[in-house]
Amino acid sequence: MQYEKTAKPRKRAVMFRRRKKTGTKQLKFFALQALRAGSLFLFCSVLYVLFRCLEVDFSVLADFTDQYIRQLGMKGLFAFFLLCGAATFFFVPRQLLSLVAGYFYGWQTAAVLVFLGAGLGCLLSMAYGNFLARNFFRRKMRKRIICLENIFQKSAFG
Repeated sequence: MQYEKTAKPRKRAVMFRRRKKTGTKQLKFFALQALRAGSLFLFCSVLYVLFRCLEVDFSVLADFTDQYIRQLGMKGLFAFFLLCGAATFFFVPRQLLSLVAGYFYGWQTAAVLVFLGAGLGCLLSMAYGNFLARNFFRRKMRKRIICLENIFQKSAFG
């Protein structure tokens, strides 16, 4: 009877310590996300202030897009497709690419263009990670890769 009473507090202490560690990890994760969101907000605020103070004439931008980008036709579409693929590979947000493409080509063409370009960027990322950087990741994450391989060998769906 005395053994059971002393065993329960030990388990609770261990559980409490585990919760504290996960709470710390969650706090670090939240702080990192808050830092990213804050930096994005700051960037957008600075752009807003700059555009308000500098009084940019947007008709010049409209003339540029009409003269150079829209008149390229299929060459411009293909170039933007490749640009979307490369930008997605280098972590440019797809929402930004969608906004730019929507401005240049209209929403129907932009939707298809960004969808295909983002798919190309994802394929490039997968090919890079699977073929070119495989040895680098095997050296850096050896224990995690072995653990995942064991899990998938037991059951890929369980």
